[in-house]
Amino acid sequence: MPLLPRLASLWKTLFRQEALDRELDEEIRAALETLADRYVAEGMSPQAARRAAAGAVGGPGGIGRVKEGVREGRVGAGLDSLLLDLRYAWRGLWKAPSLTAVIIATLALGIGANTAIFSMVDALLLEPLPYRDAVRLVFVWLGRTETGRAPLSGPDLRDLREGSRTCAEFGAIWATGTVALTGHGDPEQLRAALVTANFFQVLGAESALGRTFRAEDSAPGATPTVLLGWDLFERRFGADPSIVGRQILVNDEPTTVIGVMPPTFRLLLPPDSAVPDRLQVWQPFWHDFEGGPRGALFLRVVGRMRPGVTIAQARADLDAIAGRITRERDRARAFITVALQADGVREVRAPLLVLFVGVGLLLTIACVNVASLLVARAAARARETALRLALGATRWRLLRHALIEGLFLTGLGAAAGVFVGHLGLRALITLAPESLSRIEASRIDLTVLAFTLVISVVWGLLLSLAPATELFKARADHSLQPHWRSTAAPVHYRTRATLVIVQIALSVVLLIGAGLLVRAFVEVHRVDPGFRTDRQLTFRVALPPAAIRALMPFSWGRASYSDASPSCLA
Repeated sequence: MPLLPRLASLWKTLFRQEALDRELDEEIRAALETLADRYVAEGMSPQAARRAAAGAVGGPGGIGRVKEGVREGRVGAGLDSLLLDLRYAWRGLWKAPSLTAVIIATLALGIGANTAIFSMVDALLLEPLPYRDAVRLVFVWLGRTETGRAPLSGPDLRDLREGSRTCAEFGAIWATGTVALTGHGDPEQLRAALVTANFFQVLGAESALGRTFRAEDSAPGATPTVLLGWDLFERRFGADPSIVGRQILVNDEPTTVIGVMPPTFRLLLPPDSAVPDRLQVWQPFWHDFEGGPRGALFLRVVGRMRPGVTIAQARADLDAIAGRITRERDRARAFITVALQADGVREVRAPLLVLFVGVGLLLTIACVNVASLLVARAAARARETALRLALGATRWRLLRHALIEGLFLTGLGAAAGVFVGHLGLRALITLAPESLSRIEASRIDLTVLAFTLVISVVWGLLLSLAPATELFKARADHSLQPHWRSTAAPVHYRTRATLVIVQIALSVVLLIGAGLLVRAFVEVHRVDPGFRTDRQLTFRVALPPAAIRALMPFSWGRASYSDASPSCLA
């Protein structure tokens, strides 16, 4: 058929359905009258001829099948049938508002919980770090028997730079505590860090204004320089781009601002590295910091592997360097090389996956509950189903209607679930501890929406199969009889009993798991830390870089690798 006639036929099928049905009824009536007239001409009475004509097409059910066959042959019949089933499903749900509201609320809670937790799993475990070629970044620790792992010293960093064949660059950072900013308003303490000149190049991070550090910024006699964070740039300097190149007073020392990091930049290093993710200023190390003793452990080292190098190859390469240091200096040295992405979430990976499994069980329980409600609804509509079968509806057409109704319900539940998930995610981000600050990157994006769509479709199909099993057991001759309930009830009871058993079993599993987690949490809080925790007094000492360099030679032996900051060195 040419395109224009097909479009015209599609228009009539979708928007002139009633007129087409009237024409079809007239054609069928005319055909039956013609057939009845033929029977009358053969000697039958008019009444017998009409019955014979109706019987020739299978009675009322046969007429319905003829109409259905004609409708299926029209252009766009599939789309029209789908819209008809959608309208029928909507009318059925609208007639039972309480049941519909309960089902949508149940699905919204289950799907919303999964959406919120999956957004966290996606942000923490699946999404790469927001750095250039983040999969090539490694974090290097010093292995220590008594404490597990520790930062590196300056000579360790020098040995890595000179001896590594698998890593192109190594950068280091030391969170020094705070520095004092004076001028341009009231004095202020800022969270600061010292970094190597190539630290931001190793990460693959670029400045929003100006530039990052270069080798000449750490040269002897170089003018002190500083790199600002975006929050400080906006709040303290009014987001004035002219601040780049000007001098500010940092610890009463004139310091040139060379650049501003973008608002999205964050230092996503392992939590036990003691490096805050929201530093406000960065300054370069002094030129000879790599020449100190090996006992001064204060550098958090990030390396960038060469293209094509695996983490296993980088680990073997750095182990060889540690072995050479051990042989040459007769002192055991071991490096622990880990992927920056994996090491940053190693403490939360298992709890997060357990939580994800828990909300998956919660969704399963919710969907089994919904399936029980739909089976009960199907039992209450048994006479309606039998009547549709008696009028000529096929079981596959009834199955398709059940599938459409199930998908329609889960679609509404998924839409409400996205909203519930958004609210839940905002609450989780607000309640998250500071060590999980990376959770703030969680959001409802296309990946999360695709996940929600997939679980909604899967569960919609499964929910539809529960009442659909009753469709293939329904019999018009039984359901339309006066005492049909006495024969149908046991079938529906067995189906619902099975769903209830499954729901209780899953609930017990989820309850036991939650109880074990609560018990573990209580036991952790019962552990005696060995000191009083009700009264604590903390002192922080802000020292200028010159004072730090002056104190460093006297502090190598007692520098703490767990928090080597100016406050502990002073």
